[in-house]
Amino acid sequence: TEILCILYMRYVLLLPLFMFFVFAVDSCGVIGNETAENERMVDSINDLAYGYRYISLDTCEMYFEDALALSDNYPDGRHEALLNKAFVHYMRMDYDSAVAVYRDVLDNSKNELLKLVADVCMMRISMHTGGNKAFYDYRNSALLRMDWIEKEEEHMTVRQRRQWNSCICEFHLVSAEYFYALRQEDFATEEIEQLKSSEGLFSADSVQLAKYYLMRSVNDLLMTNEGGDDLRFKSIVQAYMTAKSKGLAYLQAKAMQLLSYELVKSDSIKPFRIDNIKRMMNVGGVDNDVLPLFLAQETQRIAREYGSLYLESLSYLTISDYYFYKEENDSAIAYVESALGCINEHHSMVCNSGDVLLPYSDVKDSVSTEMLWIRNPEIIVIPEW
Repeated sequence: TEILCILYMRYVLLLPLFMFFVFAVDSCGVIGNETAENERMVDSINDLAYGYRYISLDTCEMYFEDALALSDNYPDGRHEALLNKAFVHYMRMDYDSAVAVYRDVLDNSKNELLKLVADVCMMRISMHTGGNKAFYDYRNSALLRMDWIEKEEEHMTVRQRRQWNSCICEFHLVSAEYFYALRQEDFATEEIEQLKSSEGLFSADSVQLAKYYLMRSVNDLLMTNEGGDDLRFKSIVQAYMTAKSKGLAYLQAKAMQLLSYELVKSDSIKPFRIDNIKRMMNVGGVDNDVLPLFLAQETQRIAREYGSLYLESLSYLTISDYYFYKEENDSAIAYVESALGCINEHHSMVCNSGDVLLPYSDVKDSVSTEMLWIRNPEIIVIPEW
């Protein structure tokens, strides 16, 4: 009886501790499940934002804001959402904001893959804004990260491998574009060859594939080998068809802008090529003579809806060229003014100086307005504008 009493007392005393232990373990399991589910949700939302980058900047913005709201306790998810946010700033040519967000990721993320994405994106911004030293700094940083990440490639998840492959493609594309801009064609061609030798990296990524075709068209443009015109035209058409098949509005419009430019500038495009353009765009009723104008106008419409002032300005310049070759100079000048309007609109967003560019001014300034903008360290602009 005494033994039974002792066992009973131990049971009474230990039961609360046992129940607390069971409850604690169960609670940890529930919390762990909720955390994992939240991270999966954030990853899914970030994937949606990424998928809309070249379709709709407004939709991309909506998704990355949702991801940021849910990722307070998920650093990788937050930094991935910030990368999408920086991309939207970049495409809207708000370079100051884009740089600040990319640097946030570089300074605070512990994920080397996400920091690699930021490095490559900073390469592109540096290229567009004339930051040659910064371009090489970020490129060298990216090369070091790529070397380290490659050693861990076998441990990547499917999602991480997709990000990795996309980033490798972007690195070579940006590098090629930069080297072409400096007329270092050997280096540029080497970057393109890196992509051509590993097309499997982007064959399942429509964005990178369309951008590859666009870059290849530039490659053919600078090459003087026989058949270059046909290769260039084929690359532009492939970019257009790839972008259109996935609804990638910006890339589709960019291909259309190149097509319209080629039709305006070149008299050597074969008639069957023009027929192919009209057939694939379902515009058989458009006369060949006004086809470049039609394409440029469509580019302008899509660029305005998407939110790319830069692409919109290029479409206006193509329309201006079209009228210039038709010897309709008043219309040509009017569209140059429209292109300048895009530049002034962008300038008003990044600087409240009140000055604007005009097609002609009789004011005898010692330094032009555009040079004042370029030299001002507080104004980040594309020098070629």
